[in-house]
Amino acid sequence: KAKLKKLLNMSVNEIELSVRAANCLNNANITTVGQLAMKTEAEMLKYRNFGKKSLNEIKEKLAALGLTLGMNIDPSLLEAPKEEAKALQV
Repeated sequence: KAKLKKLLNMSVNEIELSVRAANCLNNANITTVGQLAMKTEAEMLKYRNFGKKSLNEIKEKLAALGLTLGMNIDPSLLEAPKEEAKALQV
């Protein structure tokens, strides 16, 4: 469970996405792998400049981590990392 928590709270920047996919996630304020995994394919395709190619790329990256889109994730696993929590308090 601790391993899953660490994985879900990992920054999306760490999964080496293309510039387009990374920019789309940034514009959608999706910062962690857990936030991304909770989104459905339909939700992702609604984002501007986010198409099938980016969707397939993200699905492959999540699959490599043992995750999928549209996951039902326990909110207690999605705690903000301490660094982010401090940054939010500034």
